[in-house]
Amino acid sequence: MKELSKCHLCNSFEIGYGDTLQFDEWISEICSSKCLYCRLLVKGLQILCPAFLQQQTGIHPGQELMASIGEKTRVMITRVRNDRRRREIDIQFYYPISETPHTGLRLQNIAEAGNISPNPGHPAMWELLQRSLLQCLDEHPQCRSHQGPSWYPKRLLQIDQQSEEGEISIKLIDTQDQYLTGPYIALSHCWGLESFIRTTQTNLESHYRAINHSDLPRTFKDTVTVAIKLKISYIWIDSLCIVQGSKEDWARHSQHMGIIYEKALFVVAAVASAASSIPFLGNEAPSTRADYQSTVIEMELDDNMAGSMNPSRIMARNCGLDLFPFWISGPLEKRAWAWYVTLDYEVYRNGAMV
Repeated sequence: MKELSKCHLCNSFEIGYGDTLQFDEWISEICSSKCLYCRLLVKGLQILCPAFLQQQTGIHPGQELMASIGEKTRVMITRVRNDRRRREIDIQFYYPISETPHTGLRLQNIAEAGNISPNPGHPAMWELLQRSLLQCLDEHPQCRSHQGPSWYPKRLLQIDQQSEEGEISIKLIDTQDQYLTGPYIALSHCWGLESFIRTTQTNLESHYRAINHSDLPRTFKDTVTVAIKLKISYIWIDSLCIVQGSKEDWARHSQHMGIIYEKALFVVAAVASAASSIPFLGNEAPSTRADYQSTVIEMELDDNMAGSMNPSRIMARNCGLDLFPFWISGPLEKRAWAWYVTLDYEVYRNGAMV
């Protein structure tokens, strides 16, 4: 392939900024550009944002457009007026992560990323989580230093399932009475107004013997599923691990609330669930995944550039705060106590939303 100079319109998908041009001029130039990256961007716009290219003129005189490229090959088209910028388009172009080597022609400045699983709980999601968790424990010394905890909350739920189809055993345990070797996870969630199972002085002893899986609300059941899928034996859930109605037990736990979340292997934040009855896994879970599904971009190359190689498959998807968040927006974020939870966005940086 012959070497190309950096394009002033799309910055050849290198991190940084292209030129700022008048709205109509930018649209006209990029649609007629011979640059491979420009052609890829136009194809992406035609599929994902067709109305944008069909605008005949800028909405206001003097408005300009520019393309900027961010991490993970995110292309952001920004409308500029009076030194004020407003993002109009945010598309990610990427090669899908695959276990098999890619064949064919590849554009140098396009990164690899993971596809977004079509629903929460899809097998691809668990594969990503398992891979990301192992990577975190194996390759991140600071994370690894917090594993094998020497500190546990007073009570935990112990989870056991002998097989994929087997019955799930759940019971409350007092960590001071047992030798625990593995990590625990914690749940951060909105209780909601509906009644659900809780530990009280009345049922405390029976919960030490067993808790029926069928009695758990959907958010709790999904957290148990997370533990089983990721081979975690212990869960901390506030309403089951703190004796409800006991001022003494609440006083004891409230002073340790921060460290309970800090010492967890990770925290399951049921961000979109407004109540414990609302799941975060499966087709019934609130989700915006449909907005971020990918489409294949078919590249057409000039004969003198393609040679005998066909281009590798390139994917494109719309982006937004849900996909590359500074924070995650949902009912849970409206509760002040939820800010005890430190959210780790390593999974997002690895290229996929789970």
